[in-house]
Amino acid sequence: PAYLPPEVLRRVAGRDASVGWTLAVNTAGRPRDGRMAMAFTETLYGLPMPPGVRGPTGDKPIFAEILWLVSAEGPFLVGGTLLGVFALVLLDRRRLGEALWVMLPLVAGLLLTLGGRVALGWKPNFFNIVVLPNLIGNAVDNGVHWYRRWTETGHATADVQKELSGALTASAAITTIGYGSLALAHHAGLRSIGSTAVLGFACLWAMGVVLMPGVLALRSQRRDARKAAAPSSRASTRARSSGPRSLSS
Repeated sequence: PAYLPPEVLRRVAGRDASVGWTLAVNTAGRPRDGRMAMAFTETLYGLPMPPGVRGPTGDKPIFAEILWLVSAEGPFLVGGTLLGVFALVLLDRRRLGEALWVMLPLVAGLLLTLGGRVALGWKPNFFNIVVLPNLIGNAVDNGVHWYRRWTETGHATADVQKELSGALTASAAITTIGYGSLALAHHAGLRSIGSTAVLGFACLWAMGVVLMPGVLALRSQRRDARKAAAPSSRASTRARSSGPRSLSS
């Protein structure tokens, strides 16, 4: 060690100025392959280390630890986010049926996003889990604004569509541009986040601007039809009940 330059010695020396040999082991495949990094790290962790050997450490074990953490806790985080948002919506509407109507474009948009990824041949990866809570938190506003204005205007679907379609479109476009910039990144994980976000916000926008007004308009038509049919049914009931009395008289 006395013959090594200080720049080299600094890399292999500990805080107590002790030095030792450094053994570098790397994978033969792609350096950013998450599954390979986890398999490689799991193999390293299974090797018995001789006394006095420290490790293993490096970028691959750290990357694998992050992926293990995301894959283990990611589904619970996504499910918890969805349940938390539904609880807030239920607290606001105070009725289960109305809360489900508010959640309709969100759930439909998420399902359409997952189906779109399958149709496009995009393979699932660990980075996509980061996008889903963001989609849930941003896109629930579509159902909240739509259903609230729909009830405040007396179920005037056309008026609400004229009022909210432009605002919802502008909001979705701005958010999509922000996340879409990640699709231009060199890192494959960041590109996956950006692509999934763009697809997700597009699907959620379509469900909020196209599906939600269509379903609510259909609901209004059915309600108006039931109201129109109610007086005629009551009149026919009175006619049938008054018939025998007129004959007996």
